[in-house]
Amino acid sequence: MAQKFAGAYELSTLQQQDAALVDGLWTFRSPGSQAMIEQLIAERHNACVRSTSTGEPVAWVLEPEPGCAGMLHTVEGHRKKGLAKRE
Repeated sequence: MAQKFAGAYELSTLQQQDAALVDGLWTFRSPGSQAMIEQLIAERHNACVRSTSTGEPVAWVLEPEPGCAGMLHTVEGHRKKGLAKRE
């Protein structure tokens, strides 16, 4: 992660307990979508950026299909900081 973020954020992966947050902020939320997100977290690649002060995910990306990045999201208040930028 870029040096300017040292101390404020840490790179991590999503855990099952994060599925409700991801689902709650997903534009295409629907009945059963949280279960789908839980399955994606368990079975596919993902990455998230966590706030070091709270431990909560503030940005994430999942792999809905093999080799495809999707469901990219950055929580309001942490946007425009380059957290989801490819470097």
